[in-house]
Amino acid sequence: MKTQTRLIQFKKTLMLLVFGMAIQFSNAQESPEPSTKNSLVIKGQVTDSEGFLPGTSIYLKGSSIGVVSDDSGNYTFPKPLAVGDILVFSYLGYEKKEVKVTSDTLVINPKMELESTEIVLTALDRGLPFKSKRK
Repeated sequence: MKTQTRLIQFKKTLMLLVFGMAIQFSNAQESPEPSTKNSLVIKGQVTDSEGFLPGTSIYLKGSSIGVVSDDSGNYTFPKPLAVGDILVFSYLGYEKKEVKVTSDTLVINPKMELESTEIVLTALDRGLPFKSKRK
């Protein structure tokens, strides 16, 4: 009985290890491509009306490639970009900002703006008096 329990525990551990390694290899990124005439390394600092904005997500539109700005709002995009690519800057509570890369773009310093939110409250009057269930 003990050996069966140990065997089952060993199989579970082995499966967990195999799945963990599969996930690790599937998330591996290729090394950045060398910079050429058509590829640009983009960097900058994300700010709002009160200063820099740490933790802003910056990603290439239509892909899963991206980076998060550091404590000072600075970022360097991990992959060289081509002319015409669109970077999306997003931060919770702020409007998304899309910036198109041009041939003379090397630094993008977006200023994020607060998202305007509208709250609508609705109440329904059923016309019934309130009765307490307590006695």
